[in-house]
Amino acid sequence: MAELLVRAGNADARMLEKLFEGGVDTPDRVVVDAHVPATSADLAAVAGAAGVPFMIDPQTYYFQDVQHASDPWAGLPFAEPRAFTANELRNPARMADIVQEVVDYQLSHNATRIVAPYFHIEKSSNGWAQVQTLAWRLTKAYLRDNEIALPVTAVVALGWRCLPANIVNTELAHYWAALRDFGPDEVAVAASKVHAGTTASGRLVDLLRLVGRLSQRHRVIMWSQGLLGEVCVVGGASGYETGVGWRERCELQSKMGEHRRPGTGHPAARPVYISVLGRGIPKKTLEALTGGSRSLWGELVCLDPTCCPPGARGLLRDARAHSIRSRKRDLVTLASMPANHWRWTYLSNRAQEGIRLAERINKARHRHDIARIDTIQLEALATVADLQRARQRAVLPA
Repeated sequence: MAELLVRAGNADARMLEKLFEGGVDTPDRVVVDAHVPATSADLAAVAGAAGVPFMIDPQTYYFQDVQHASDPWAGLPFAEPRAFTANELRNPARMADIVQEVVDYQLSHNATRIVAPYFHIEKSSNGWAQVQTLAWRLTKAYLRDNEIALPVTAVVALGWRCLPANIVNTELAHYWAALRDFGPDEVAVAASKVHAGTTASGRLVDLLRLVGRLSQRHRVIMWSQGLLGEVCVVGGASGYETGVGWRERCELQSKMGEHRRPGTGHPAARPVYISVLGRGIPKKTLEALTGGSRSLWGELVCLDPTCCPPGARGLLRDARAHSIRSRKRDLVTLASMPANHWRWTYLSNRAQEGIRLAERINKARHRHDIARIDTIQLEALATVADLQRARQRAVLPA
């Protein structure tokens, strides 16, 4: 069955510990941002006690933008707050230092799988693909020379413009050759902004083609793809990684620009995952709708008594464990289906149901001060799932 990788922060340690103690619908791996283990070893200990892999995302694409000097990432041993150019990081000596410091940092904080340094490639011609091929070559050498035998994940971090097959086959051919030579245990696909835009369905088709192609040679997981994780699993991926409420979509270009200024106060309340929408929605929206239509609220509340107490109280109090359990159960449901065209049918029907629910919530905005639910991702998913279902049924034996 496909894996669920959960990106957690130090504040989630106790919640995950209780979830693992329950032993039902638990994540298969714990992933943390690079700075998290520098302040606490709790999550590594929780993952170790549960016997699940613990991964540290080095987030080395932050080298490509300015990070404020007070930002936690900027203070890590391998990091610097200034922005680097591709030419600077194509220096083998500088990259060798980054590779060593990144790998050693993960080892010293109890990572059980190494994530190689990675960089965001927004355009195939801007030099960052060459930086990545150098990073893979030097990572392979460092692991070999130091007899580091942990499994290795290579993150393929591409902007949506780099996904079409003509670019993959021509302008990025050297990049894919370097990945094959690196020979990681798995490839994590971090494809930015595939879920967005007026061409979202076309972007999703390109992503699925890439996943299908990569899965012929590598084990593939989706990186920061809570919105599109399941559709990519049906398309050939072996799992997906997501945040808990937050960080459900991959937008690396935006993410690297968030740290130019010092952090400001507490973030908004953590969104609550709604399975039929395939995403978390603001807690404020749920709170506003509890006093409205009973039928609408009935489609939002968790009806599983083993997950949440009956009614609104349990879901609104702290929905972190609910978000994880729900995502895990959805993967179990997909795995239970005997044929892939059934899975495409399921995803199509659920996306259509999600669109209808989102439209009902959006119509309620005139009565409540709530955010609009974006349906672009659901519409793209429904369109692509219908196409895939039709294509697969066309080749079934009569």
